[in-house]
Amino acid sequence: MWKITLAGLRAHRRRLLATSLAVVVGVAFLTGTLVLGDAMTKGFDDLFGELNAGTDVVVRPAGASSADEAMGAGTLDAAVVDRIGDVRGVEAAYGSIVGIGQLLGADGARLGGDGPPTLAMNWVPDDEVNPFRLVDGHLPEASGEVVVDRATAADGGLRIGSTTTLLTPAPVQVTVVGLATFGEDDGAGTASTTWLSDDDARTYLAAGQDRVSTVAVVGATDVDADELRQRVAAALPNGAEAITGTDLAAEQSQAIDEDFLGFLRTFLVVFAGVAILVATFSIHNTFSVVAAQRQREWALLRAVGATRGQVVRSTAVEVLIVGVVASIIGIGAGLGLASLLKAALDGMGMDVPTGSLSLTGGTIVVGMVVGVLATLVAGLGPVIATSRVRPIAALRDGEAERLHIGRVRTAIGGVLVVGGGLLMAGPALGWWDGPVARVGLGALGVLVGALLLAPVLAVPVTRALGTPVAALRGAPGRLARENATRNPRRTARMATALLVGVGVVTVFMVFGASATGYVDQSLARSVRADLVIQDEGFSGAGLAPDLGREIAAIDGVEHVAGLGWGTVALEPGDAGPGGASSATDEGDRSLDVTVVDPSELAAVSDIGVRRGDLAALADDEIAVSSEELAERGWHLGDTVPFTFPDGAVEPARVAVEFEHTDIVDGVLLPLGTWSRHVAQTTDAIVMIGLAPGADEAAVRSQVDAVATAVGAPESMDHGEYVDMAAGEISQILGIVYVLLALSIVIALMGIANTLSLSVMERTRELGLLRAVGETRPQVRSMVRWEGVMVAVLGTALGMAIGLAVGWALVGATVGAELDGVFRAPVTGLVVVAVVGAVAGVLAAWRPAGRAARMDVLQAIASS
Repeated sequence: MWKITLAGLRAHRRRLLATSLAVVVGVAFLTGTLVLGDAMTKGFDDLFGELNAGTDVVVRPAGASSADEAMGAGTLDAAVVDRIGDVRGVEAAYGSIVGIGQLLGADGARLGGDGPPTLAMNWVPDDEVNPFRLVDGHLPEASGEVVVDRATAADGGLRIGSTTTLLTPAPVQVTVVGLATFGEDDGAGTASTTWLSDDDARTYLAAGQDRVSTVAVVGATDVDADELRQRVAAALPNGAEAITGTDLAAEQSQAIDEDFLGFLRTFLVVFAGVAILVATFSIHNTFSVVAAQRQREWALLRAVGATRGQVVRSTAVEVLIVGVVASIIGIGAGLGLASLLKAALDGMGMDVPTGSLSLTGGTIVVGMVVGVLATLVAGLGPVIATSRVRPIAALRDGEAERLHIGRVRTAIGGVLVVGGGLLMAGPALGWWDGPVARVGLGALGVLVGALLLAPVLAVPVTRALGTPVAALRGAPGRLARENATRNPRRTARMATALLVGVGVVTVFMVFGASATGYVDQSLARSVRADLVIQDEGFSGAGLAPDLGREIAAIDGVEHVAGLGWGTVALEPGDAGPGGASSATDEGDRSLDVTVVDPSELAAVSDIGVRRGDLAALADDEIAVSSEELAERGWHLGDTVPFTFPDGAVEPARVAVEFEHTDIVDGVLLPLGTWSRHVAQTTDAIVMIGLAPGADEAAVRSQVDAVATAVGAPESMDHGEYVDMAAGEISQILGIVYVLLALSIVIALMGIANTLSLSVMERTRELGLLRAVGETRPQVRSMVRWEGVMVAVLGTALGMAIGLAVGWALVGATVGAELDGVFRAPVTGLVVVAVVGAVAGVLAAWRPAGRAARMDVLQAIASS
């Protein structure tokens, strides 16, 4: 049997190669994702490790996160530096004043701010603590002088002597007097860093106060870092804490992993999973046809003494070899794909630090296990099922595969479709509230049920699709229709991989279009401003609060509301009499808040206030959404203690309940309260309401002049603002569609492979058709139209399932909150349908050519 197995492998090399391609592509995408994720994790680990390498202990405001430190949100009294310097075992202590600072390039455009932070700080004069090195020019001495990392300078066309603007977020005119590098690199990853003199850092980053953001502590060589931390901590005043440099680097790595890297890895792994799933269906289809074709071969082996177990084991070896070889090739290809993914991220402005792209043992194991298991699961099922056929029955002439669709299979498929449909439709119809996971479970039931019912649906659907083809193309069209309907199992199998791929694409199309509709309606409902200015990017300097005050002075402007964002910590436990439980556990302490001027926000927005007066919100009060109140267990009138970035704890009374969180977080904090606890206040959005009768065009021109003078973007009217928000969703969907195209390619490979095998199966039939007068062009046309009908079948079923799942997903996400949110993108769906038909032609191109080139006599003589 082993000799027969090896001989079979040698005889069918091309078939095995075609079968393995789907596995190669799926494993390559999975491996590439894992390699890139590992490289990015190592890149950030190395970056944060180098940033903190010379620091034994860091002192910071108590409760501050690594993000707070990076953006200089909290500060400490500068006197703490001398206090720490007197601690036994401390050799040196350096106070760092860190804040947000975004440079404008030579062309006036903002530099950075699309993920990596834009930082401004004072220069620490210790080469062990400061990982940056001055490589050209001199350190800042006079006011207005700055040093810039060489990468940022090159990006912005800046050089020594260049005069530009630093947004802190207030604009400051500066002159570049020096360039610095991060060790051997031009910059610290893709972060932008600007250094000011100590006096300027104090003025612009610490609100003119003698305060520092952190203190870097260097210990004596004979003192352990943990012991030094304990000594320093014992000497700190209330509101400050100490952490070792090693622990800080680990905390920073964990924070970036939980926020950006974790999301990116999950995002890519999901699409890798879709690719593997589609590849599994393609492999299953191929082995199903192969098993049907080899039924007589296996029957002959059993007739001459081979047992059923020997036949199954022999074929299992073939399946295993395909899985192992394809997985090895896929792992190697994944290393190259990781480079392409990295280049794609760089091209989208998401340039992140990475270590070397290399394969780890864990990645190799995952790629091999997933690839081999997917191949075995997909390939052994048809083999085992076919081996159950009695040898004498398999040796008879006739169909190599059972054509009858069992009633049990049909019944189970129907139950799964109906049951899964009800499960996922319940939240959308308002029958019950349910999590998105329940919709996913229902969608899985519908998908499995549809796959079971696909052979049943294949006959009427392909017959309907084939009727116009038969009328237009004559005999080739009629034969293509009959071939598609004659063996519904084979037709359904060929269509299933495309069904899954198109279904996923359709879900994202529907959800994306509906999300755009949600944005349109929610912003139309919540934003009443005539003009809006929004900061570009999401990690830059933001908009200076002075911008709003200057715009408010323009004739024709009646209201100006700036919206900023911040983070506070909730004190665990009860707040005492009349208070509220602030957090359920330590992991639930962080709370994102929107910082606003409540009276101005009330004039330019409608956040659905249910109780209380937003315009009269005092500095010691907060407004909380109904959803946040329910989640936290708070009530109107409760007092909640907040810990601010500077370590101070202040109570706030819940005074307003509102409904809509379209443009704000679940908690609104007055600007007056927030500004007492941070060195820099910044806005992300400025909403402007015009006076009745004001000339919008004239006022907008003046607003834009004020905005551009301080490095802010120009204003948008209400419609432009809505279109901008919707455009961001379209950009994300563009990335999604590119990634999902991979699954479509794998599905088409499956169709092409299965069509090729079916051509081999029908060799004698095709020879007879040629013998009775069918021409080569007619043979090509027949096979191509069969491929088109299969592709359209898969596309149609996939679109139907995708529409249903998309509708249910939108309903579970949005519920009955907004009418008319669900949108089916008709144009996009038509494009998918056309692409599906064209793809069928492409998938059938090679099999059709092969069928047309067959030698007539040899084909008739085949058995």
